[in-house]
Amino acid sequence: RLLKIAMDKNFTQGRNLDDVCGACLYTTCRRTEENSVMLLDLATVFQRRIYSLMKTYLKLIILLKLKIPLVDPTFYVRRFATKLEFGEKEFQVGKTAIKVVASMKRDWMAVGRKPSGICAAALIVAARLHGFNRDYDFVAREIGVGKTTVQKRVQEFINTPTCQLTLKKFREVDVKELNDKEGE
Repeated sequence: RLLKIAMDKNFTQGRNLDDVCGACLYTTCRRTEENSVMLLDLATVFQRRIYSLMKTYLKLIILLKLKIPLVDPTFYVRRFATKLEFGEKEFQVGKTAIKVVASMKRDWMAVGRKPSGICAAALIVAARLHGFNRDYDFVAREIGVGKTTVQKRVQEFINTPTCQLTLKKFREVDVKELNDKEGE
């Protein structure tokens, strides 16, 4: 349906049809709840450069005046945790990473940031809390984000009150409860 609307508005003219189809498909995916499809996935399927596909997607949503919900980084935690080879502790590391993401969201770290960068930083923090030594290069490569991005997100997290907690206290406290106490 989006492709037909795009064609009716001459959006396809002068653009690669694979980019337009990928942008329409990604738009449809993003409008559904709990979507875990990434633009990178579609770039791989359509064998297109991600930046070309992203540019087309952004122009499409502007043209059609669509309101697209933000992506929750927690949707990607399990997917990326599998790539980082945590073995039997994958569930525990993922659960901790989700808690770290929740803390980042409460501290406004996730606003305006790519979900994959937030997720990568949360998984590094969670991995280290569980005794895994995953370096920035490995995580960045597996998740498909820049090493510098991951380093910056981890550094930002280090500067939050949540990071000042002991491991025991972090595991015990509810993130919402923690942030409510900060406002007192």
